[in-house]
Amino acid sequence: MNLQQNAILLAALVSVASVSQAATVTLPDSGFETPIQGGAAPGNYTIYSSVDPTPVTGLTFTNAEPGVGGSGISANGSSYQDGSLNAPQGTQVGFVQVLGGISMSFDYSGNSNNLFNFSFDAAERYSDTGSEQVNVLLNGVLIDTVSGLSTTAFAAFTTASATLLSGTNTLTFQGVDPLNIDTTALIDNITASQVPEPASIALLAAGLFGFGASRRKKSV
Repeated sequence: MNLQQNAILLAALVSVASVSQAATVTLPDSGFETPIQGGAAPGNYTIYSSVDPTPVTGLTFTNAEPGVGGSGISANGSSYQDGSLNAPQGTQVGFVQVLGGISMSFDYSGNSNNLFNFSFDAAERYSDTGSEQVNVLLNGVLIDTVSGLSTTAFAAFTTASATLLSGTNTLTFQGVDPLNIDTTALIDNITASQVPEPASIALLAAGLFGFGASRRKKSV
């Protein structure tokens, strides 16, 4: 292997390293497993927006229309889930009913690439006759809207990419209830993923292509 090939390979390896060393974000109780919901089904749920808006540090439950709906945590078998909508992660899920909202605050101090998207599982309350929509906001700015939820199974969703702030950020799931008929969305298994920088991907591709071309040229 000559010096040119070494240089090309080194560039490719550096690019691989920069792509693989992605910053991570830890979300507070992203599976809604605490507090544990006691009591027998179907009463094993709590509307925290009415009784305790912050039962977990970093997690806040709100309701934009007091007295109607709200937000909280539900366990498998509750009147929000029934038997067909078990949590995809653990045994509990978060829910936003009518205009209820769930916000989670987290810190970010990663590398210069602060572009992320968020993935989660969502479904509709099994007894709903309408369709709840959920707005996903980052630091108060709308980044995506989820609709068409199923009442029989959870589905995976990924938001559009958004830019994190250096320091504290807030991710919010806000119920919309577009038909004004009391609908509820169930949410679970929330994760954050860094979006690779286009420059890093391009460098990796160029390095690997150049190395391959060099190898082919030598073998001719």
